Amino acid sequence: RSVALESGCVWRRHLLVKCVFSCELARSSASMADESDPTKGQAEGKDANQAADSYNHRDHCQTMADLEATIHDEIARLCLPALEGCPPRPGVQDDRNPGKGATAAPPAPGAGLSASQKAALEADRASASSVYSSARGISANVRKTLQEALGFNKLTPAKQTPEWLKFLLHLSGFFSLLLWFGAALCFVGFALRGDQDNLYLGIVLASVVLITGIFSYAQDAKAGNLMDQFASLMENDVTVRTTENGATKWVDIAATDLVRGDIIKLSSGDVVPADIRILDSNNLGVSNAPLTGEPDDIEMKTKEMAVDTSPQDFNNTCFFGTNVTKGSGVGIVSRIGDHTFMGMVALLTMNTKAEETPISKEIKHFIMIVSAVAMVLGVGFFIVGVFLGTDIITNLVFAIGIIVANVPEGLLATVTVCLSLTAKSMATQMVLVKNMEGVETLGSTTCICSDKTGTLTQNMMTFANLVYDAEVFETDLVHADTTHPLPHCDRSSPTFKLFLDCIKLNTTARFAEEDVAAAGACEDPLIDTRNQKYLLFTAPKAGEVPKLVGWKVKGDASESAMVRFAQYMSFPNREQAMIAAEDMVVSRRGATSVPANIAFSSALKYHMMLRRDPTNNDHPYTVYLKGAAERVLDRCDKIVMQGETVPMTPALRAQVNDRLTSMMAKGRRCLGFSYLPLSAQDYPVPEGGEYPFVADDNGRNFPMGDKVGNCETLTAENAGDENQQARQQGLIFVGIACLIDPPRPAVPKAVVNCQQAGIRVVMVTGDHPLTARAIAKLVNIVGKDSEVFDEVIDKNCAAGWPAFGSYTAGAAPAALRADNAADAKTALTAALTTLAAENGCVPDISLSEKERPKWLAAAIKKANQIGGASPSAEAIQQLVGAMPAWRDPTLAPAIVVAGHQISADTTEEKWRFILAHDEIVFARTSPIQKLLIVSKFQKLEKEIVAVTGDGVNDAPALKKADIGVAMGIVGTKVAREAADMILLDDNFASIVRGVEEGRLIFDNLKKSIAYTLSSNIPEIAPFLCFITVRTPLPLSTVLILCIDLGTDMVPAISMAWERAEADIMRRPPRDSGVDRLVTRKLVVFAYLQIGVIQASAGFFTWMVVMNDYGYAPGVLPGLGGFDNWGKQILYCKLEDGVFRDLDGNASMLSGHVTWADFKTASSTAKFFWDPSDSGEIIDCQFASKNLKGDASDSFGSLVMTDASTIVNGAGSTYTADLKVPTKQSIQALYNAGYVPFMPWRARISPFWDSAWLLNPVTDEDIPGFGTDVDGTLAFSTQTAGYFDLDGISTAYRTTDAADGESVANDALLESTTFTDYEWARANYRVPDGSNSGVN
Repeated sequence: RSVALESGCVWRRHLLVKCVFSCELARSSASMADESDPTKGQAEGKDANQAADSYNHRDHCQTMADLEATIHDEIARLCLPALEGCPPRPGVQDDRNPGKGATAAPPAPGAGLSASQKAALEADRASASSVYSSARGISANVRKTLQEALGFNKLTPAKQTPEWLKFLLHLSGFFSLLLWFGAALCFVGFALRGDQDNLYLGIVLASVVLITGIFSYAQDAKAGNLMDQFASLMENDVTVRTTENGATKWVDIAATDLVRGDIIKLSSGDVVPADIRILDSNNLGVSNAPLTGEPDDIEMKTKEMAVDTSPQDFNNTCFFGTNVTKGSGVGIVSRIGDHTFMGMVALLTMNTKAEETPISKEIKHFIMIVSAVAMVLGVGFFIVGVFLGTDIITNLVFAIGIIVANVPEGLLATVTVCLSLTAKSMATQMVLVKNMEGVETLGSTTCICSDKTGTLTQNMMTFANLVYDAEVFETDLVHADTTHPLPHCDRSSPTFKLFLDCIKLNTTARFAEEDVAAAGACEDPLIDTRNQKYLLFTAPKAGEVPKLVGWKVKGDASESAMVRFAQYMSFPNREQAMIAAEDMVVSRRGATSVPANIAFSSALKYHMMLRRDPTNNDHPYTVYLKGAAERVLDRCDKIVMQGETVPMTPALRAQVNDRLTSMMAKGRRCLGFSYLPLSAQDYPVPEGGEYPFVADDNGRNFPMGDKVGNCETLTAENAGDENQQARQQGLIFVGIACLIDPPRPAVPKAVVNCQQAGIRVVMVTGDHPLTARAIAKLVNIVGKDSEVFDEVIDKNCAAGWPAFGSYTAGAAPAALRADNAADAKTALTAALTTLAAENGCVPDISLSEKERPKWLAAAIKKANQIGGASPSAEAIQQLVGAMPAWRDPTLAPAIVVAGHQISADTTEEKWRFILAHDEIVFARTSPIQKLLIVSKFQKLEKEIVAVTGDGVNDAPALKKADIGVAMGIVGTKVAREAADMILLDDNFASIVRGVEEGRLIFDNLKKSIAYTLSSNIPEIAPFLCFITVRTPLPLSTVLILCIDLGTDMVPAISMAWERAEADIMRRPPRDSGVDRLVTRKLVVFAYLQIGVIQASAGFFTWMVVMNDYGYAPGVLPGLGGFDNWGKQILYCKLEDGVFRDLDGNASMLSGHVTWADFKTASSTAKFFWDPSDSGEIIDCQFASKNLKGDASDSFGSLVMTDASTIVNGAGSTYTADLKVPTKQSIQALYNAGYVPFMPWRARISPFWDSAWLLNPVTDEDIPGFGTDVDGTLAFSTQTAGYFDLDGISTAYRTTDAADGESVANDALLESTTFTDYEWARANYRVPDGSNSGVN
């Protein structure tokens, strides 16, 4: 049969894929497409269906028989040959309501099948060898088929980006692209002119991008694969039931092999490997902390639940990834892999698009500005250059220079280094930055959505207060309430000692034996550092959390807090508690035994232990009861006051209730303690045995304070029976233990600091709304005197006003509502008038709140007092007029929103109403709701949102937020990987320090950018003068690079160490639309103010230096064109002065200096002109370039002393496609009175090299000399020989104009050669002798 099943099911796997999961999880894609839905567009197909607003898990609402039948139906449709070709199981459509879970129950087994198919289905189920039953489990063959059809119990990994692509993305950021563009332009410039400066600049720009890209890639590579963290939760073996060869047994398999329908064992310490519906529970407790973030254990039940129960409230299903904390049980696997609740969270997290950081947006904005300026200036002055007649290549090189000068090459490195330094600084403050840009994001934050447990609180249930002797006391384990100081509990009080005894004897938690033993092994526990982890309590330093370092406790959070407190208070003082090496709780329990016990349950809300003390002969047995304080108090008719047992009078009961109410209002978890010693006369100890106690509700035979109303089996009819008398004896009330997960001491001030800084702090928690509200008030998220929306409504209702809501005339009294004072009066009058006509103004406590709301009960009570059951209209008017004023809840500054009140369908109007409050608390939220809350703040309020979280449930919101902050200690791996920042100390106050650092880095980056941009004008101005006035270029592109990456970058980075301004945490967050990283004010300051001053100072310095080296400022205009400066000989008209030799010996000149004067002076090696006292430079010119050879390549290896390599026998001339001067153009200058100019002041420069005057032409180390030289290099500078046009036919004269410096220079050339046109051929005259020097 198994072979037939296997072969019969594989081909129909697609049917099961359709019918088992997709139909149940499929939601209307259209309904999810609302633009307010943060999951819109994040997934497709199956994924989109799973990433739904709520987890519509329906197995919780079925009886076990129905669930087994449903799973059998699913498997049979796949595997049963008789159902071949059957339709898929019908799907279910839900009304979307994420707070309430599913709204429609699953279809019955066999739905959609024909009568014969249903019969075959039922017959197989009844068969002993059916394809599936919970008693037999999943067989190996069926398991294999299900795995082939549905896959394994694994989460589908997200599509991974290859590492090489990640690296390329780091090299192609917006800023990086601008630098790549600049580098490309430099390479183009090098290709056009052969200028090695451009080559070097291009290489360096590319290197800057490459180095910073490698650095940022290495930073991000530290973050692991997020999906791997989810998948690691499945790395364990599980025990399942299976039947092979007719034998049913338990076997171990890998968790990844689980399939729907598997019967699985669970025991304490297990990680739940799938979503499992509980079949059998033996005190099974599960912690949903990984999913909800709340530490409370959930006691697992087997009973089905309502279909609309929210998944976070399930107590019959444990979810994949949660932890079994106690007991054991058996369950049926209901969901695996992607279809689990955790799978939905994983999918939602992976498909949530991370928000672009504000600093990234600012840098893009900045680059757009810089790029626009660079392109406008580059193209604009290129056009100007063309208009002025500058050659195209010079113009293009100039445009490249303009663009490169505008690019702040060092800014990318500056920003990266500044952010890195700040991240390093924050690490010393317990904040680990994963995404460096997140440093600034935190400073830009306008809203912090904070989790409660572990972030705002200490994540340690702590014994905060006690109520005994009808008074409230404070413990040493929490920081004192200075606003409402309370007395500390007195160790010497007899009532307290009794209370302490009850705690020790009515708890099951105990310290880990190995920790106690380790503490005893220390010779001096106060000194021995090995014992620090075992010290029970250490005094906190200023602003520090009081640490219950203590031994590990085996037990739930509440009992752990109580035994820690009992251990600590068992010693006279803290010092003795610190050196303790004895477990005082276990010692007190000693040899006592527990003959009867009633475990705590959510239905009973109490825990009873009946202990026997063999040392107490008079009262060998004692009943101890702890539980919900109001229930314990209800079972007591006596109370301990100052160590004495006295009757519980109404006054004492009211006093205790008042104390209980005040503690619950503070968010305390209140547990009452009572006891009752049982006399040996009434409950004798049999020889060698125990008294036959019956703890069950049926037949209970010892005092428990039972009475009609607090137990099911005791009724008015049987309460008088003799066998029911013992159980009705009241207990003795001892006191109330008030527990709390206390706020971290630094949090309240930190929240105030945030609020003063204009940052809204919002609590988003999975905890109960009342607890969330109480903690919110303690940490100042809700002001201590602020009224909460719901509180105002409750106060109105308590006074008798109708509940808040739109008024509808004519509605039934119980349904009347009011949203303003006028409607409230109208609605109340109408309700009382209707009831008065029916004699209905009679208080009736038997009516439920649904039948008679609180407001109506209060109004009826008042009306009854003034007018009986049927008050008159006048009485009703009198009552309404005398009512306390109706208060408008919408004016309350605070609001507490429960998860069931919001969804993706919630109207934008309601969202705006919620978000308009100054103080907001979201409670009982699911992962999708947290994501929704974050997206609404971002979309509707335009907030920059920081989200804190520690659980898996927080991962989607952490990723969606502008910056996600995870907890480092209690945070799950999934949360830490999804976050941008990790709080190593789990302290909210660290976020405030991070905000200050983030604001500081933004301020300092503005300073760095202002400093960096201020050099743009002095870098651009020389190019502008070069193209417009044609001065020599004062600043080459390489020098610009030296400034940007050398002298500018270090001072710019130093701005990162600037201290914060005094008001940095008192000013509101920056408006991202106005207060940009680069503003108009900053640009004006950097460019037009500082930039102009720098440029003016630069030009002044340049002209002074040029003048000092002999080049008067007046002659510089015009000398920068045609790439002559520094490459060709300069000729000048000179008046007076002297010629000097290398040693300074002078030949005096008088009047205009002629060519003959120069020849005479040079014959004695006097080449250097010195103005001396009266010399003057009249004008300077370069020889016009009037030759461009017609040969495309040299004739053999180019040697400047071999004319045949330059001019061949046919007369073709090679000049490397460059224009060069000829003898005739130089002669024209001589004829006009120009002579070669070398200033004496340049000679006396420390940079002067005498070898420049006399170099061997054969020297291979001299550029352009030697053998086989580069033509471009040789002809771009003054050649050793010269070109001569004598004898060249005019046929080789072109129509192109020669490159002259001015019209006057062209005229000189024309006077010599009869034309200023360009020639294509010339003769080349080599230097005199290949070994001679050339000057």
